[in-house]
Amino acid sequence: MMLINRDHRKLWIGQLVSQTGDFVFSTTLALWIGTVLLAGRPYAPVAVSGLAVAVALATLLVGPPAGVFVARWDRRRVMMGADLVRAALTGALTAVSFLPDGTLPEGAVLTAVYATVFLATGAAPP
Repeated sequence: MMLINRDHRKLWIGQLVSQTGDFVFSTTLALWIGTVLLAGRPYAPVAVSGLAVAVALATLLVGPPAGVFVARWDRRRVMMGADLVRAALTGALTAVSFLPDGTLPEGAVLTAVYATVFLATGAAPP
C-alpha cells in the first residue's frame, strides 16, 4: 500500500540502493584491509574487526545527539547533505587507495579507513 505513493516509493528505492552500496563498501573495505593492505600480517583480522568497532562507536556516540537535531530540521536537506558528505568521504578514501604502495604508512591508511567509516556511519540514515 505504501508503495503506491510516488514520493514514498522514490524514498524507499533510494534507501535500498544506498543500503546496497553500504554493504558493498563495507565488504570491499574488509577485503582490502585483510587481503591487500595487511596481507600476511598476523594482526590483519584485528584490523578488519576495527571496522565493526568504528561502526558501533559512531552508532552509539553520534546517533543519539544527532537524532535530537535531525528531528527538527528539514528531512530532505538533511538526507541530501548527509549523502553528499558520505560521497565525499568515500571519494577521499578511494583516492587514498589508489596511492602507490608505501606512500603512506599502514597506520595512516588504517586511521583514514576508520575515520571514514566512523564519519560515514554517523552521517548515514538510521
